[in-house]
Amino acid sequence: NRPQRMNLMDLISIRRWPAMLAVLAALWPEGADASSPGTLEPTAASRPLLAPPSGRVVHGMGQWEQYNVRLLARLPDAVRPAAQLLFVDIGDTPRGWRPQGVSARLEALARDGFIPVLDIGLRGNQPSPTELKQLADPLFGVDHDVAATTRYDGRLRDLATTIRDFGRPTLVRIGGEFNGWWNGYHPYAYPKAFRKIVDLFRTASVRNATFCWCYEPAAPGDFAETNALSEAKWYPGGEVVDWFGIDWFNAEDFSGPLTGRNGLSAHGRTRKFLDMAVAAGKPVIIAESGPCRYDLADAAQADAAWREWFGPYFRMIDERPEIQWFHLISYDWTRAGYSAQSGWKNNDLTADPRLLGRLLEQLGKPRYLHASEKEKLTGYPQTTHGGARSVNLSSSAPSPETVPAGRGRAGDTKERQAALAKWDDASRHRPQTGPGGTAWDSQYRSFIQTDESAVSKGLPTHAGAAQAILADAARSPQNWLQHLGWVLFIKHFSQAYRPASATADLKQLYEDLIDQQAGSTLGTTLLPFEGEARLTIHRNVVYGRTHPEMQRLDAYLVKSDQRTPVVIEIHGGGWRRGAKSQFVYPGDLIGAILRAGVSVISIDYRLSPNHTMPAPMQDVVRAVQFVRSKAGEWQLDPDRIAALGGSAGAHLAAWVALHGDLTKPDSLDAVERFSSRLTCFVVLSGPMDLTRVRPTELARQSLRGQDFAQAFTAAFGCTAEQFEQDPEIRQRLREASPLFLVTADDPPAFVMGAWGEDLAVLRDPPVPAVINDPHCVWHGVLLAEAMRKVNVPVVVRLGPEVGRDPTADTTAVVSFLRERIGSHIPPLGP
Repeated sequence: NRPQRMNLMDLISIRRWPAMLAVLAALWPEGADASSPGTLEPTAASRPLLAPPSGRVVHGMGQWEQYNVRLLARLPDAVRPAAQLLFVDIGDTPRGWRPQGVSARLEALARDGFIPVLDIGLRGNQPSPTELKQLADPLFGVDHDVAATTRYDGRLRDLATTIRDFGRPTLVRIGGEFNGWWNGYHPYAYPKAFRKIVDLFRTASVRNATFCWCYEPAAPGDFAETNALSEAKWYPGGEVVDWFGIDWFNAEDFSGPLTGRNGLSAHGRTRKFLDMAVAAGKPVIIAESGPCRYDLADAAQADAAWREWFGPYFRMIDERPEIQWFHLISYDWTRAGYSAQSGWKNNDLTADPRLLGRLLEQLGKPRYLHASEKEKLTGYPQTTHGGARSVNLSSSAPSPETVPAGRGRAGDTKERQAALAKWDDASRHRPQTGPGGTAWDSQYRSFIQTDESAVSKGLPTHAGAAQAILADAARSPQNWLQHLGWVLFIKHFSQAYRPASATADLKQLYEDLIDQQAGSTLGTTLLPFEGEARLTIHRNVVYGRTHPEMQRLDAYLVKSDQRTPVVIEIHGGGWRRGAKSQFVYPGDLIGAILRAGVSVISIDYRLSPNHTMPAPMQDVVRAVQFVRSKAGEWQLDPDRIAALGGSAGAHLAAWVALHGDLTKPDSLDAVERFSSRLTCFVVLSGPMDLTRVRPTELARQSLRGQDFAQAFTAAFGCTAEQFEQDPEIRQRLREASPLFLVTADDPPAFVMGAWGEDLAVLRDPPVPAVINDPHCVWHGVLLAEAMRKVNVPVVVRLGPEVGRDPTADTTAVVSFLRERIGSHIPPLGP
């Protein structure tokens, strides 16, 4: 049930939650006799997508369109709300499932200048209070089905795709008012559903969504509870919750006594929930609010509402700096079917001119951020599904105008300040994969410890590492962007144990990288090779049928009068993270391949833990067949197709290359009738024999060891013990290991990996029985020896020189590809 991108630091944070929540419980016991709040000091504040500048509060509005039109007509442009609510249920309803309607509504909100705040309801037809009393099981929500089955996965993927394609920042509230009896959600199942939904969004590369966990204080105050197994009753975890949310409809939610006859009052539960948000370092949004017990069409009640509801409401916002967003709902609740039972009244905010005037005066204060200032929110207005900066194919070196020498050239511009702000919000801006397993592993490992500790382990000092990183970043905008992301990756994942001196030096490196790039380019995010005249580019082409939101590719086609060879690039990331067109290889490898006249196809594939082996292998097979089916349309040579990948991508490239042809000549699916065979393949430090891995040993090792252990077990949907002992799992491991597929009719290979001694010339080396590091050179040695024994050509680059000179490594790969698939194609240029 863990989210896909979970690593050791996430695990530590989750394990610490019971202890932290116990402290909160001690601060706020249900029977406490308190008369004043006990506000906790905020932790280091996180800044998720759409967070306002310090001290500002976002002003938003509710969901009732006809009343919103009436309200907007009376609001000056200066206080026009920045956001608007939108609701969608994924359960079965009489209206049916219409994701195109959601898309249309999102676009309409954007045209009207609103940030969408989308609530995903984990229910279908919500019963009335009378019907609810007659239900055999009052827990009628579909959250348990979401968590434990695939029944609603298609609808959730529809939503993920819709929001991703919408492209603009969106706040997503999942199962709002989670433990309210009126929603019927299930304890312990709800947080699993929440995590699964976030995981589905992340798998679909939805980078423009930020996620909210929302409470209503009429519900029990058990939001922080865990069971004996440390499983959360309601809290999904800080790694998937960006915002805490709360809904306020009664004055007792934020004013009056903190305790009552049965423990904490609604006000007390609100304070306890806000303190939990502060302890977690999360901002708070008042997602829904309105003075529902007051009839605003009655002048006397409107006056009372201002004194007893609006006054305390805005005072609470002023008092609690973690509250950074609010929505006021304008609606006549007597029109709702449940008003007879609820007693809610007319809350049309335009019904009383005196109250509206007071509200306009309040909203006019500088504290509140309105539609005209949306650009001040983090991540707004940029769309967030862009890739790396473009790289000029004519040269791997940037022009002086693109990468100026020396510090301080960018100046103290708004763009520079925005770039520097990402340091404090590293969790959102970090890439999905880090420098581990690349040529830059040692330099970045230096920054997670003191200089003295780094030197004792044979690593460079902070200064030496920074010098090498800055020199490499200056070679191209692509390298610069890669290193900028890797610094944020290391900052985020090592923050729990990194010493202060290393933090200071790492931050200095980050600032030096920003000052290395011209200020005019800091705010620009271009897709790889965008605008390159010698390429025809197709992005997000769907190649699969079963999971089209994940089975996509980007095609970088070299323009030529004759058919070009093609390399299918498969990203790494432990089979559980990463994305197409990230191109994290050192030495401008992809650019060099394209300059050699070879087209490149970069693919996404299904990721664990939602999709275990053999799903990613099947996707790679399908991608090869699809590319071959497009040979005529895309001017590709179907007889010269190679695969290339690093880490998990290396494993997948080797598996499809060494497996027998998986064509299905009689299939009704035209793509499946094409061959899956390759002309050659390139393996860059990937696992070839999965049966030699021992996750139980890995889990007791360092940060990378535990992360690797989780990657292996998640890929096969099993425990570490099952991975090592279960006969069925062991058989699956063998079937997924490229080493056991080697036969005399296999295509040639290029195998590369770094090691401290020269093993490239060894024959029949004494390979260890256990090889836990998936990037270990022994995997390459095993594969090379197996191929040599059956007389299949294999070029090896295994030894201490690998990684020291990325340009030399790139030259070796490109030379192999030109020899095997590109010898008849003239290069594009230097």
